[in-house]
Amino acid sequence: MGLFGRGYQKEGPGVSKDDVEKRKFFLFFELYFRKFWKLIKLNLLYFVVNILSVLAISAMLMSLSVPHEKGVIDGVALIAYGVFVLSGIILGPSSAAMVYVLRNYANQRHSFMASDFFEQFRKNFKQAAPVGMLCTVLPVVFWFALSYYSAIGGSFGMILLCLTTLCIIVILSAFLYIYPIMVTFDLKLKQIFKNSLIMAFANFPVNLFVLIVSAAILYGVTFLSIPLLSLLMLLIVPVTIGFISVFSIWGAIDKYMMPEMETEEEESVFSDERILK
Repeated sequence: MGLFGRGYQKEGPGVSKDDVEKRKFFLFFELYFRKFWKLIKLNLLYFVVNILSVLAISAMLMSLSVPHEKGVIDGVALIAYGVFVLSGIILGPSSAAMVYVLRNYANQRHSFMASDFFEQFRKNFKQAAPVGMLCTVLPVVFWFALSYYSAIGGSFGMILLCLTTLCIIVILSAFLYIYPIMVTFDLKLKQIFKNSLIMAFANFPVNLFVLIVSAAILYGVTFLSIPLLSLLMLLIVPVTIGFISVFSIWGAIDKYMMPEMETEEEESVFSDERILK
Protein backbone atom coordinates (compact mmCIF):
# COMPACT_ATOMS: atom_id res chain seq x y z
CA MET A 1 0.00 0.00 0.00
CA GLY A 2 1.48 3.34 1.07
CA LEU A 3 5.06 2.20 1.47
CA PHE A 4 5.11 0.79 -2.03
CA GLY A 5 4.31 3.88 -4.05
CA ARG A 6 5.86 4.54 -7.44
CA GLY A 7 8.77 6.77 -8.16
CA TYR A 8 11.88 6.00 -6.06
CA GLN A 9 13.73 3.76 -8.46
CA LYS A 10 12.76 2.89 -12.01
CA GLU A 11 12.92 -0.87 -12.38
CA GLY A 12 14.06 -2.56 -15.59
CA PRO A 13 12.08 -5.05 -17.66
CA GLY A 14 11.40 -8.42 -16.11
CA VAL A 15 11.02 -7.16 -12.52
CA SER A 16 7.69 -8.26 -11.08
CA LYS A 17 5.39 -5.90 -9.22
CA ASP A 18 5.81 -7.96 -6.04
CA ASP A 19 9.59 -7.59 -6.24
CA VAL A 20 9.26 -3.84 -6.68
CA GLU A 21 6.94 -3.59 -3.68
CA LYS A 22 9.24 -5.71 -1.53
CA ARG A 23 12.21 -3.54 -2.48
CA LYS A 24 10.35 -0.37 -1.57
CA PHE A 25 9.15 -1.90 1.68
CA PHE A 26 12.72 -2.69 2.74
CA LEU A 27 13.98 0.61 1.32
CA PHE A 28 11.72 2.47 3.72
CA PHE A 29 13.24 0.79 6.77
CA GLU A 30 16.74 1.04 5.35
CA LEU A 31 16.39 4.81 4.90
CA TYR A 32 14.57 5.29 8.20
CA PHE A 33 17.25 3.59 10.29
CA ARG A 34 20.09 5.03 8.20
CA LYS A 35 18.79 8.53 8.96
CA PHE A 36 17.54 7.69 12.45
CA TRP A 37 19.85 10.00 14.40
CA LYS A 38 19.34 12.82 11.92
CA LEU A 39 15.59 12.30 12.26
CA ILE A 40 15.91 12.68 16.02
CA LYS A 41 17.86 15.92 15.56
CA LEU A 42 15.24 17.16 13.11
CA ASN A 43 12.45 16.31 15.56
CA LEU A 44 14.25 18.19 18.35
CA LEU A 45 14.67 21.21 16.09
CA TYR A 46 11.00 21.06 15.12
CA PHE A 47 10.02 20.76 18.79
CA VAL A 48 12.12 23.76 19.87
CA VAL A 49 10.84 25.97 17.06
CA ASN A 50 7.24 25.05 17.98
CA ILE A 51 7.66 25.32 21.75
CA LEU A 52 4.78 27.84 21.92
CA SER A 53 2.42 25.31 20.31
CA VAL A 54 3.64 22.60 22.68
CA LEU A 55 3.06 24.79 25.75
CA ALA A 56 -0.39 25.85 24.51
CA ILE A 57 -1.47 22.25 23.87
CA SER A 58 -0.11 21.14 27.26
CA ALA A 59 -1.96 23.93 29.09
CA MET A 60 -5.17 23.16 27.22
CA LEU A 61 -5.03 19.43 27.97
CA MET A 62 -4.17 20.00 31.64
CA SER A 63 -7.04 22.43 32.05
CA LEU A 64 -9.53 20.14 30.32
CA SER A 65 -8.45 17.20 32.49
CA VAL A 66 -9.67 19.05 35.59
CA PRO A 67 -13.41 18.48 36.31
CA HIS A 68 -15.62 21.53 35.68
CA GLU A 69 -19.28 22.25 36.25
CA LYS A 70 -21.48 21.32 33.32
CA GLY A 71 -22.04 24.24 30.97
CA VAL A 72 -19.16 26.27 32.39
CA ILE A 73 -16.65 27.45 29.77
CA ASP A 74 -13.07 26.55 30.62
CA GLY A 75 -11.37 29.93 30.38
CA VAL A 76 -7.82 28.60 30.66
CA ALA A 77 -8.38 26.04 27.90
CA LEU A 78 -10.01 28.70 25.72
CA ILE A 79 -7.06 31.08 26.13
CA ALA A 80 -4.60 28.24 25.54
CA TYR A 81 -6.42 27.30 22.37
CA GLY A 82 -6.30 30.91 21.18
CA VAL A 83 -2.53 30.91 21.71
CA PHE A 84 -2.32 27.59 19.84
CA VAL A 85 -4.16 29.06 16.84
CA LEU A 86 -1.80 32.04 16.78
CA SER A 87 1.18 29.70 17.06
CA GLY A 88 0.06 28.22 13.73
CA ILE A 89 1.97 31.11 12.18
CA ILE A 90 5.13 29.26 13.25
CA LEU A 91 3.74 25.72 13.03
CA GLY A 92 2.99 26.00 9.31
CA PRO A 93 6.40 27.22 8.06
CA SER A 94 8.27 24.85 10.38
CA SER A 95 6.18 21.92 9.10
CA ALA A 96 6.99 22.90 5.51
CA ALA A 97 10.68 23.10 6.43
CA MET A 98 10.59 19.68 8.09
CA VAL A 99 8.84 18.15 5.08
CA TYR A 100 11.52 19.59 2.79
CA VAL A 101 14.26 17.82 4.75
CA LEU A 102 12.21 14.59 4.96
CA ARG A 103 11.58 14.74 1.23
CA ASN A 104 15.31 14.78 0.59
CA TYR A 105 15.92 11.95 3.06
CA ALA A 106 13.14 9.82 1.55
CA ASN A 107 14.59 10.29 -1.92
CA GLN A 108 18.20 9.74 -0.84
CA ARG A 109 19.17 13.36 -1.44
CA HIS A 110 21.66 15.18 0.72
CA SER A 111 20.35 17.86 3.04
CA PHE A 112 22.06 20.31 5.39
CA MET A 113 19.43 19.86 8.03
CA ALA A 114 19.60 23.10 10.02
CA SER A 115 20.41 25.46 7.15
CA ASP A 116 17.85 23.85 4.83
CA PHE A 117 15.25 23.91 7.60
CA PHE A 118 15.55 27.64 8.28
CA GLU A 119 15.93 28.51 4.61
CA GLN A 120 12.69 26.70 3.77
CA PHE A 121 11.04 28.19 6.87
CA ARG A 122 11.79 31.66 5.54
CA LYS A 123 11.07 30.84 1.89
CA ASN A 124 7.63 29.28 2.52
CA PHE A 125 6.56 31.47 5.44
CA LYS A 126 3.97 33.50 3.52
CA GLN A 127 2.12 30.44 2.22
CA ALA A 128 2.70 28.05 5.11
CA ALA A 129 1.62 30.38 7.93
CA PRO A 130 -2.10 30.43 6.98
CA VAL A 131 -1.96 26.67 6.37
CA GLY A 132 -0.54 26.21 9.87
CA MET A 133 -3.33 28.27 11.40
CA LEU A 134 -5.89 26.30 9.39
CA CYS A 135 -4.41 23.09 10.83
CA THR A 136 -5.08 24.37 14.35
CA VAL A 137 -8.73 25.20 13.57
CA LEU A 138 -9.79 22.14 11.57
CA PRO A 139 -9.54 19.59 14.43
CA VAL A 140 -12.06 21.60 16.45
CA VAL A 141 -14.36 21.93 13.42
CA PHE A 142 -14.11 18.17 12.83
CA TRP A 143 -14.85 17.43 16.49
CA PHE A 144 -17.93 19.67 16.59
CA ALA A 145 -19.22 18.24 13.28
CA LEU A 146 -18.83 14.63 14.43
CA SER A 147 -20.36 15.41 17.84
CA TYR A 148 -23.33 17.21 16.31
CA TYR A 149 -24.19 14.54 13.75
CA SER A 150 -23.63 11.75 16.29
CA ALA A 151 -26.22 13.39 18.56
CA ILE A 152 -28.89 13.45 15.82
CA GLY A 153 -29.25 9.68 15.85
CA GLY A 154 -31.37 7.55 13.56
CA SER A 155 -30.71 6.68 9.94
CA PHE A 156 -30.50 10.31 8.85
CA GLY A 157 -27.97 11.10 11.53
CA MET A 158 -25.93 8.02 10.59
CA ILE A 159 -25.89 9.08 6.92
CA LEU A 160 -24.73 12.59 7.84
CA LEU A 161 -22.11 11.14 10.17
CA CYS A 162 -20.75 8.85 7.43
CA LEU A 163 -20.66 11.68 4.89
CA THR A 164 -18.89 13.94 7.39
CA THR A 165 -16.35 11.23 8.16
CA LEU A 166 -15.69 10.74 4.44
CA CYS A 167 -15.22 14.50 3.97
CA ILE A 168 -12.78 14.57 6.88
CA ILE A 169 -10.77 11.70 5.37
CA VAL A 170 -10.60 13.50 2.01
CA ILE A 171 -9.50 16.76 3.66
CA LEU A 172 -6.84 14.97 5.72
CA SER A 173 -5.68 13.18 2.57
CA ALA A 174 -5.32 16.52 0.80
CA PHE A 175 -3.28 17.88 3.70
CA LEU A 176 -0.75 15.08 3.18
CA TYR A 177 0.23 16.80 -0.07
CA ILE A 178 0.09 20.50 0.79
CA TYR A 179 3.57 20.84 2.28
CA PRO A 180 5.34 18.44 -0.16
CA ILE A 181 3.84 20.33 -3.12
CA MET A 182 4.58 23.69 -1.49
CA VAL A 183 8.30 22.99 -1.04
CA THR A 184 8.71 21.36 -4.47
CA PHE A 185 6.74 23.51 -6.92
CA ASP A 186 6.49 27.24 -7.46
CA LEU A 187 2.71 27.58 -7.14
CA LYS A 188 0.21 29.98 -5.66
CA LEU A 189 -1.56 28.79 -2.51
CA LYS A 190 -4.82 28.34 -4.39
CA GLN A 191 -3.08 26.05 -6.88
CA ILE A 192 -1.44 24.11 -4.05
CA PHE A 193 -4.84 23.45 -2.46
CA LYS A 194 -6.33 22.48 -5.83
CA ASN A 195 -3.55 20.01 -6.68
CA SER A 196 -3.58 18.58 -3.15
CA LEU A 197 -7.30 17.90 -3.40
CA ILE A 198 -6.81 16.21 -6.77
CA MET A 199 -4.08 14.03 -5.28
CA ALA A 200 -6.38 13.17 -2.37
CA PHE A 201 -8.65 11.37 -4.83
CA ALA A 202 -6.02 10.18 -7.33
CA ASN A 203 -4.01 8.34 -4.66
CA PHE A 204 -6.80 7.61 -2.19
CA PRO A 205 -5.85 4.00 -1.19
CA VAL A 206 -2.30 5.05 -0.30
CA ASN A 207 -3.58 8.16 1.49
CA LEU A 208 -5.96 6.06 3.56
CA PHE A 209 -3.10 3.71 4.42
CA VAL A 210 -0.96 6.62 5.62
CA LEU A 211 -3.80 8.06 7.70
CA ILE A 212 -4.52 4.70 9.34
CA VAL A 213 -0.84 4.09 10.18
CA SER A 214 -0.45 7.63 11.52
CA ALA A 215 -3.60 7.30 13.63
CA ALA A 216 -2.42 3.92 14.94
CA ILE A 217 0.93 5.41 16.01
CA LEU A 218 -0.71 8.36 17.76
CA TYR A 219 -3.27 6.09 19.41
CA GLY A 220 -0.61 3.61 20.49
CA VAL A 221 1.57 6.16 22.26
CA THR A 222 -1.39 7.38 24.33
CA PHE A 223 -1.17 4.14 26.35
CA LEU A 224 2.32 5.07 27.53
CA SER A 225 3.13 6.93 30.70
CA ILE A 226 3.17 10.70 30.41
CA PRO A 227 6.99 10.97 30.79
CA LEU A 228 7.61 8.31 28.12
CA LEU A 229 4.95 9.79 25.84
CA SER A 230 6.52 13.23 26.20
CA LEU A 231 9.98 11.82 25.46
CA LEU A 232 8.83 10.04 22.30
CA MET A 233 7.00 13.12 21.06
CA LEU A 234 10.11 15.16 21.70
CA LEU A 235 12.48 12.75 19.96
CA ILE A 236 10.85 10.78 17.17
CA VAL A 237 7.06 10.57 16.77
CA PRO A 238 6.37 13.65 14.58
CA VAL A 239 9.23 12.95 12.15
CA THR A 240 8.34 9.26 11.98
CA ILE A 241 4.79 10.09 10.90
CA GLY A 242 6.15 12.71 8.53
CA PHE A 243 8.68 10.32 7.00
CA ILE A 244 6.04 7.61 6.48
CA SER A 245 3.80 10.16 4.80
CA VAL A 246 6.42 11.69 2.49
CA PHE A 247 7.91 8.33 1.52
CA SER A 248 4.49 6.87 0.77
CA ILE A 249 2.94 9.69 -1.24
CA TRP A 250 5.98 10.85 -3.18
CA GLY A 251 5.50 8.17 -5.83
CA ALA A 252 2.12 9.71 -6.73
CA ILE A 253 3.57 13.23 -6.88
CA ASP A 254 6.32 11.93 -9.14
CA LYS A 255 3.82 10.13 -11.34
CA TYR A 256 1.15 12.79 -11.72
CA MET A 257 2.96 16.08 -11.20
CA MET A 258 6.55 15.62 -12.35
CA PRO A 259 7.21 16.00 -16.09
CA GLU A 260 9.17 13.27 -17.83
CA MET A 261 12.85 14.15 -17.69
CA GLU A 262 15.93 12.96 -19.52
CA THR A 263 18.54 10.99 -17.62
CA GLU A 264 20.99 13.89 -17.53
CA GLU A 265 18.32 16.10 -15.93
CA GLU A 266 17.46 13.73 -13.09
CA GLU A 267 19.70 15.58 -10.66
CA SER A 268 17.47 18.67 -10.97
CA VAL A 269 14.20 16.87 -10.21
CA PHE A 270 13.85 18.76 -6.96
CA SER A 271 14.43 22.23 -8.36
CA ASP A 272 12.27 24.63 -6.42
CA GLU A 273 11.79 26.77 -9.51
CA ARG A 274 9.52 24.25 -11.22
CA ILE A 275 6.05 25.55 -12.09
CA LEU A 276 3.04 23.28 -12.52
CA LYS A 277 0.42 24.69 -14.88
